[in-house]
Amino acid sequence: MRRPTSRYQYVRREPTVGDYVAMIVPALLVTALGYLGLLLLIGAAGPGVSAVVWVCGFLLLSGVAHAQPTLLLLRWGWLVAGGLVVLTV
Repeated sequence: MRRPTSRYQYVRREPTVGDYVAMIVPALLVTALGYLGLLLLIGAAGPGVSAVVWVCGFLLLSGVAHAQPTLLLLRWGWLVAGGLVVLTV
């Protein structure tokens, strides 16, 4: 096995099942909790407030995903939650 020429050289490894689970489970939680939260917010404050909260949450999660690409699925989970609310209502 060849040794790295520099101690800062990155060695690529294949993702494991645990890595995939660590990305998918939080996205599913964001989807489920976001869906329920947005439905409750529609009931409590109306669809306009819920839409503003959804847009702000999407922008917030976009910033988080930009800072840490492994959290990109959180943004997709929030997007799915908004889509499910639109299909439900």
